Amino acid sequence: MPVNNQHFDVSISLHPDPLIAPSCTTIKRGTNVKDTEYTFHNYDKYGNLQYISKNGADPVVYLWGYNYHYPIAKIEGATYTDVKASTLAILTGMNSVL
Repeated sequence: MPVNNQHFDVSISLHPDPLIAPSCTTIKRGTNVKDTEYTFHNYDKYGNLQYISKNGADPVVYLWGYNYHYPIAKIEGATYTDVKASTLAILTGMNSVL
C-alpha cells in the first residue's frame, strides 16, 4: 500500500496450534531498500502476541492473564526467553519457601 512514496508490507506465517498471524512488517521509503520495522516473535495458543521487537528499539514481552483475555504485564528490554527463565526461577524459589 503506497503512502507518500512509502510501501508497507506484512508477512504472514503459520505458527503452532495452527495460528496464522503476522511475523514481521517491512517498509520501503522512496527508492531505499526495504527495512524490517517490527518482528512478531511469539504468540500464545490463543493468538495473543507475547514477544515483539522493533528495528533499533528494545524488545517487548507481553504477559496475559485472566484466562488469556487481558494483558497483565508489558516488559521492555528483555526477550521472551529471558522473561520465561526469570519467571521459572521466581516460581521455583517460591516453591522452596512454601
